[in-house]
Amino acid sequence: MAVSASCAWQAAPARLARLQRRCFSDEEKAVLCHSNAGDEGYFKRNFQRGRRTRVEMMQQISSAHDQMRVFYELGRQNLMAKGRLTPDEAEGTPPAGVLSEAQTVP
Repeated sequence: MAVSASCAWQAAPARLARLQRRCFSDEEKAVLCHSNAGDEGYFKRNFQRGRRTRVEMMQQISSAHDQMRVFYELGRQNLMAKGRLTPDEAEGTPPAGVLSEAQTVP
């Protein structure tokens, strides 16, 4: 026996916890919900989603780092071609009297 949508809420609240009535139809439509047994699956999916997001961010960081290295190298070559940078400076060796990164100031 089909129950109208207005009477359905009063007729069987336990049954409606799993079924949902559509206002334009008397047909029942199952609601996709997870039971308590699915909590483990929820946390697994949530962890996988987070891991996937972290992997995507790490790939973006790696790409940006690679692009930065390429542009710095192109910049060094351009400055060397213009004569504004010596080959020693382009290699990254500091000129005499300049502190290197390994040295510290007292």
